[in-house]
Amino acid sequence: MDEVIAVFRMVGAILAGGESRRFGSPKAFAKQNGVYFFNARLKRCVHLSKNYILSAIRRLWHAFNKKQAKK
Repeated sequence: MDEVIAVFRMVGAILAGGESRRFGSPKAFAKQNGVYFFNARLKRCVHLSKNYILSAIRRLWHAFNKKQAKK
């Protein structure tokens, strides 16, 4: 009998763009040890998968392009 081999692709998801009303500013752009939160998450995600999704509200899209992660 033939074996069925399933191939799964892992995709990382970074939820980085809420309103941050209580925090006061976008949490994705807060820094810890000089690194943006979203960059730290992205670096972890890249080690797990070459594919990732960054979810953010529309008004923050331009800011992610300006603060693009360094690989």
